[in-house]
Amino acid sequence: MLRKLLILVLLFTAACGTPTPQGLLPTVAVLPSLTATLTDVPTATPSATPLPSATPSPSTTPSPSVTPSPSQSPTPSLTPTDTLTPTPVYAQLGAYIGPLAGEVSGEFIASFERHVYTVAGSAGEWLIVAMNGDNSPVDPVITIYDPLGNPLALDDDSGGNGAALLNGVRLPTTGEYIVQVAGGVSGRYTLRLTRSASAPVVTAIPLSPTALPPVGTVTPAPASGHTLRDHVPVTAVLEPRGMARYFIEAEVGDFLTIAARSISPSANLRLEVFNPAGEIMISLNANESAAFGDVLIPALGVLEAGTYTVILRDDARIGGAYTLSYGRGSSHSDTLRGGIPVDTPVRGNLERRGLRDVWSAYWAQGDHVAVEVLVDNANFAASYQLIAPDGTLVAASVTTPDGAPLIDIPIPASGLYQIRVEGTFARTYGSYTLSWRYVQQGATPTPVAGLVPVMRVEDTVLARTSPLYPFQGRAGDHVRIRVLGVDGFDPLVLLLAPDGASLIGSDDVDGLNPIIDYVLPADGTYFVEIGGYGGTGGTMQLIIERWE
Repeated sequence: MLRKLLILVLLFTAACGTPTPQGLLPTVAVLPSLTATLTDVPTATPSATPLPSATPSPSTTPSPSVTPSPSQSPTPSLTPTDTLTPTPVYAQLGAYIGPLAGEVSGEFIASFERHVYTVAGSAGEWLIVAMNGDNSPVDPVITIYDPLGNPLALDDDSGGNGAALLNGVRLPTTGEYIVQVAGGVSGRYTLRLTRSASAPVVTAIPLSPTALPPVGTVTPAPASGHTLRDHVPVTAVLEPRGMARYFIEAEVGDFLTIAARSISPSANLRLEVFNPAGEIMISLNANESAAFGDVLIPALGVLEAGTYTVILRDDARIGGAYTLSYGRGSSHSDTLRGGIPVDTPVRGNLERRGLRDVWSAYWAQGDHVAVEVLVDNANFAASYQLIAPDGTLVAASVTTPDGAPLIDIPIPASGLYQIRVEGTFARTYGSYTLSWRYVQQGATPTPVAGLVPVMRVEDTVLARTSPLYPFQGRAGDHVRIRVLGVDGFDPLVLLLAPDGASLIGSDDVDGLNPIIDYVLPADGTYFVEIGGYGGTGGTMQLIIERWE
């Protein structure tokens, strides 16, 4: 094909007569191969892409100065919201004066003022705080509070001549204690603090022996719970068709004597006792008891340990106020008889079944004593026991022919002992004569029993109020609490345990004046609650002493 094409070209040239210069060959345009050369598809002339409107050169943004990574600055903690400064415990007790050290002087501008001092104390430390008026009418009163603001002890007149004295307050914990003082009127005073690592030595005031000490039955305390305490009577009100439920914790071998007495003479109270399994043991009413109006369950034997339930009802469906008490042994309630001197016979009388007389005598370790009880009636079988200061039994006997007389009893420790007299198994009662003598005295002669002042307060009890007076006590302390009414005031007194439980009450032991003679069961702050009979008010003197 190419050859033919060349021939055609040559022929065409010859015909045209155009001389070909010598040696000059025509430029051969080399055609593309017979494969048709595709005519380029005309590329559409692109519509002129408008030049972008000149984006104004950004004003030169200055290169941001390199923000240095925060030098690992800690993330700031949130600014705490201001917390309120806690109000000091003593803020409600009076005007704060400052820390108390040694002796300070102060002045009350008004009668209602209370001044407050603080004392940094350690657990087990003893404080002695004394206050007197500086030739002024100030009547000093001191109260010590623990770091939480709870009262520990109070005094008004124990320092003599109107001065206040807290002679030995043992600090239970380490902390800041509060001493509050008052004076009742305007005037100057002196306050003195003494510290000690041991209990201060206090001289007991000897008693003037008396053959006939005050006599009185322990006044029932308002029922503050449903568990009865040994020889602690309670009082409450029974609805006409109601029922009262109480509990007694007992051990195998115990004997329980239980009694209830109604204020209403026409009531006929009934007692029912159930064992720990809920089985009824006995049911008895007052008419069946033949105990001068009491419903009396005498010396009920305990065969299994546990909680016994006592149900009280009124068969007459009258109800009203009543008293209820129980005791381990042959009695349920005590009559406090006071001290009995050596070689001085005294007369006693159990007025009805279930009562117990309590006498006291001070003996020293190493003493040997003989105790004798003589009954007036052979039908009266009296049992009597000697009880140590810690409450343990030292010796016991009965007046029946088979009873061994207590003719030579060694005294194991010095202290105030009790002689308790009751009818055997709460089945008899009557009058008797009690006496004791030395068989042998210990190497150290027995000191005359004495009382150490603990608290003395004169105060006015408002009508229908029952103020509390705190004092410190230790387990085994034998205290005597007396309340003397002034100008005809008839006071009632109740002793409360550190946990607030009612321990024992009293009324009309010495005339209209109540007396409590009691061995404290534990360390702590006790409270004496005082009110007026029938809600009346009046002035009284409270005297608390400890037997030594």
